[in-house]
Formats: sequence, C-alpha cells, structure tokens
Amino acid sequence: DQDYDRAIRLLREAVAIDSTFALGWRKMAAALINARAPGSAVDSALERAARYADRLPELEKQLVRGSFYERHRTLGDRGKALAAYQAAYAADSLNKIATNQLILIYTARRQSDSAMRYARREFALEPNVMNATRIMGVNITLGRLDEAAAMTDSIVRATPEAAGAFAVLGTRFGIYLARGQRDSAALV
Repeated sequence: DQDYDRAIRLLREAVAIDSTFALGWRKMAAALINARAPGSAVDSALERAARYADRLPELEKQLVRGSFYERHRTLGDRGKALAAYQAAYAADSLNKIATNQLILIYTARRQSDSAMRYARREFALEPNVMNATRIMGVNITLGRLDEAAAMTDSIVRATPEAAGAFAVLGTRFGIYLARGQRDSAALV
C-alpha cells in the first residue's frame, strides 16, 4: 500500500518477536529506503539480515546477500550483489525479486542486452503495464526509440487507462528527451 511507516512499525514488531528473522530485516531495509530513512538505519537492518542469512534456504539467502551488497553504504559491492542475484535466479528463475534486481543492476552497468533479457523474462512472468515499461526503458537506453514508442502506443490502445499511468508517462518523457524534444517532454 506504500504506507512505509506502517510497514516499518509492523516489521519492527516482527523482528522484536524473532531477532533472527533475516527476511524481516531485509524487508525492513527496503521499507526504510522507501521511507527515505537515514542510511545508518538501512545499513543496520541490512547487517542484521546478512548476519542471519546462512540460516535461510538458498534462494532467500541469496536475496538477502544481494540486498546487502547492493544497498549497504560502506560494505556494498555491486559485483557481489550481481553474483548473489544471479545465484537467486539460478535457484528460482520465477522469482520476481531476483529478476527485477538483475534488470536494475545490468541497466546501471550499461549492459543493456542483459537487462533486456531479464526485462523480457519479467514481462513473460507477469505481463502488466509496469513490466512492459521496463522493456520500453531498456529500448530507450539502447536507442531503439521507435520500438519503445510503438510498444507504448500498443499498451495504451489495449489498455486506455494506462495512458495516465506514471510508468507510461515516464516512458513517453524518456522517449521525448532521447529524441531531443524537450518541449514535448515538458508537456508530459
């Protein structure tokens, strides 16, 4: 529900009941990030999640490690985050978290072909507007602006209410900017 304060409160209750609840600590770190909490609070939650990760099954253990290495301010390591999310994906190729994080990491590394592979996989797993916009975003990064625009138009024709969705508007904005059409981008 994007009520991060409530999520943090409930997660604090959960980890008070079981201080070794690694996935609770991981989720708390995510909620703290979304709530724009101080980095020290996020780091603390990540450290606690990592401390208890070895007790988890392989998939969950790698998701915790991926989060830790991706988000920790001083102990973060993008290479180790990538390896952890790849291991999570290998453990369960249907896992949405691993798939999504691989898209983000490969995009940040400007490895667009790899990002596209996982974006297409994510869309195949759950064909919705948000996941389609991931493909469109990678297409923009790759300079495939006509392909991104055609997919955007196709989604809006199929689902007219998507025209006002933040993800679709953001994609249109990105296409206009990439084409140098700043006036059109400003109207989005």
